[in-house]
Amino acid sequence: IKLTLAPNRKTCVKTSHKLPPEFLNNVSKSRTNFISSQNCQDTNALTLILITSARKNGEYRNWYREVYSKLDRVEYRFIIGQAPPSEHIDDTENVENEIKNYSDFVVGNFTDTYRNLIYKTHAAYQYTQGTLFNFKFLVKIQIFGKNSNF
Repeated sequence: IKLTLAPNRKTCVKTSHKLPPEFLNNVSKSRTNFISSQNCQDTNALTLILITSARKNGEYRNWYREVYSKLDRVEYRFIIGQAPPSEHIDDTENVENEIKNYSDFVVGNFTDTYRNLIYKTHAAYQYTQGTLFNFKFLVKIQIFGKNSNF
């Protein structure tokens, strides 16, 4: 697994989970590499929840944080892409602040657009190959926000 680290960030890496072969074929690895901003938290989590989200859905991510942070042995990660050229500067700053303040992002090496949703999903599954989590259950969900492209 190829991993590009954000400056001054520590990332947990261990290859223990294998993807099915169909997730490894026909996808350009250069489009699904990711920058990970999270530190290890509960490596004994039974469930890992991968949440794909549009960058502008910060309010929804806060709701998920509030709910999932109360659950025992559950870890979650929000999967987002890079800012598209059309993203409003306020949205970009909000996401950058979230990344600095929380340890729950996997940022893909692709533009965050609906058209690239397949790369976001692939990056999420690719991330599971390199975690220290000893999870037994993997859940993947999608945030559909108000006026969302997704």
